[in-house]
Amino acid sequence: MSKLKKANNKGFTLLEVLVAVAILGLGIVFVFRSFFTVLEAEKISQSVLQNCFLAEDYLWQIEMDLKNNFKNTSLADSYKITDLIPSGLKELDLSVDKSRGSLNLKSYLYKRI
Repeated sequence: MSKLKKANNKGFTLLEVLVAVAILGLGIVFVFRSFFTVLEAEKISQSVLQNCFLAEDYLWQIEMDLKNNFKNTSLADSYKITDLIPSGLKELDLSVDKSRGSLNLKSYLYKRI
């Protein structure tokens, strides 16, 4: 009879198991939430990067057109050129509006006369 009374309780209680499952569940929820936040931030940064590359390409096209005394009609709605007081200096306001946002750039161009 003495052997039956000395039973070892080496297992977990139901309360300990529930607390462990709750902690693991909260951890998994926070990991998934941060994963989806990172995905959304990646989409936004990809859109901004695409707009920057597009604006850089437009800027290059406009500079080449000005250098060759040719006005590009396909980009006419997206930029405005203002002549400044020093001869040959021009101010360029360029706006790119694609997908998830817009980008406005201001640049200065110089052309010798």
